[in-house]
Amino acid sequence: MWAGVPVRITSNNSFDQFVLNFGRYHTHIMTPQDSSRVNIAAKGLSGEGYRGHSFWDTDIFMLPYFQYEYPNIARNLLKYRVLQLPSCRTNAAINHYQGAQYPWESALICEGETTPIWGDLDVDTGKPMRIWTGKIEAHITADVAYALLAYSNSLSVGDKFYINDAFPVLIDTARYWASRVTWRTEHRRYEILDVIGPNEYKEHVDNNAYTNYMAYFNMTAALSAISELRTNTEQYDQLNQKFLLQDLEKQLASIVSAFYLPVPNRDHILPENDTFLGLKSLDLSAYREKSVGSISESFSMSSINEYQLCKQADVVLVMQMFADKFDSETRKRNLDYYEARTLHDSSLSFGSHAVLCARNEEVEKAYQYFGKAGLIDLNSDPVGSAEGIHAAAWCSCGMLLCKDLLVYLNWVESCKLILICLNSGHKFSFLFTGKELC
Repeated sequence: MWAGVPVRITSNNSFDQFVLNFGRYHTHIMTPQDSSRVNIAAKGLSGEGYRGHSFWDTDIFMLPYFQYEYPNIARNLLKYRVLQLPSCRTNAAINHYQGAQYPWESALICEGETTPIWGDLDVDTGKPMRIWTGKIEAHITADVAYALLAYSNSLSVGDKFYINDAFPVLIDTARYWASRVTWRTEHRRYEILDVIGPNEYKEHVDNNAYTNYMAYFNMTAALSAISELRTNTEQYDQLNQKFLLQDLEKQLASIVSAFYLPVPNRDHILPENDTFLGLKSLDLSAYREKSVGSISESFSMSSINEYQLCKQADVVLVMQMFADKFDSETRKRNLDYYEARTLHDSSLSFGSHAVLCARNEEVEKAYQYFGKAGLIDLNSDPVGSAEGIHAAAWCSCGMLLCKDLLVYLNWVESCKLILICLNSGHKFSFLFTGKELC
């Protein structure tokens, strides 16, 4: 691993290199190398947290590392999602939707949704709290489509993975969103209602920004795929017969033309959902010094829903993944606004904030977030590590910077940002269409 794809930092702080080595080591030992029937458990092999289930951590935060450094492993991880497709179609039907709905928590490819229904006791009622993520944290379906398309775009000409594996998933996930949207006559637009976004401290919300942007991406990507397929008449006719592409194309075109994408308000703030900006404020200083999840010792989930409170990056993730839709001032204002309201009670959060700071050239803040992400499992009191380490925390910070380098920003600007933010020299290798780039 060290010799095949070296990642070396010459830094004023030896901790930087140690974090990368620590993260890479654990990421590799927890990742299936030769099988596409299993995926990366959220807590890896170092603990029993989440019962060994896989989440969106793999698709959005961990896959880019493998895609550009170990593409064969990335292919296996995505093939796992492809093999899930039959059970995802069943999952959608169970929930009265069409197409394929990916489970929030995944285990065996044939199992479907494995999220538990009940959790810890509610501090108000003393009764077990309903866990809604498996039912309404819907963005996972678009996350899978996003990952498959990103990988497919890096393949060499002639590779059949896209048309044989990624295309059916892209089509059936788009079909799911077409059945998941709701036409709001009073607003004259399609909306997505009753969801949980990445910020799991907000349940049963309408038009979560991340969910809407990802669903829109999924549907428009499917439209583009169908349009491109028309250039091959024989292939189009074959797949049209199998997937009813002509009817789906008309349906998707109608929806995306009137689909609601939240936009920044007069203060340049993108609303996380329909009600977030109208909620009460809460002083988080007392909870920032406590352990992860300590807010639930004082508030029930129903009470938490009443405050402008974020568990993790949500709008910040929108700004990161769809940066071309927002100018630098808007990105900076949203980063500041939501940081003041975020507890970072998810290990995925610091890395997302680090990436957006780097994009905004906020050097010191980006480096601070990099350090915080690295310390999740390496500090003197690593909360939660007893149930397994947080490998995606490292990937979200370290390798999403590298993902930016290849996908979102130009090469020179990205290298400059990474070098500045780590206050160091930085050497790494990347593979793109099977060839080493640097």
